[in-house]
Order: sequence, then C-alpha cells, then structure tokens
Amino acid sequence: MTGAFRYWPRDGKHDCVFNPDHTSPNIESVYLSTVALIDKIYAK
Repeated sequence: MTGAFRYWPRDGKHDCVFNPDHTSPNIESVYLSTVALIDKIYAK
C-alpha cells in the first residue's frame, strides 16, 4: 500500500473515500459517506 491507502480510520468517527485507481472520488461518493457517518454519530 502506498500513499493515502496506508491510512484507514478505525474508530467509526470519520471515513476515507478513495478510488482504487488513485483518482479523486466523485461528489456523490463523498456525500454518501458523510451522510452515513452523520447517521451513525447521531443515531436516532
């Protein structure tokens, strides 16, 4: 593993959004990850 792939959050308070080909993730992928984390942090 190189670059950003060496780090992966383990505490569930944040996440990383990567593409396997090292390109930037699209906006929808980042948005969906953010929504999932907000839902987890502020579980109803």
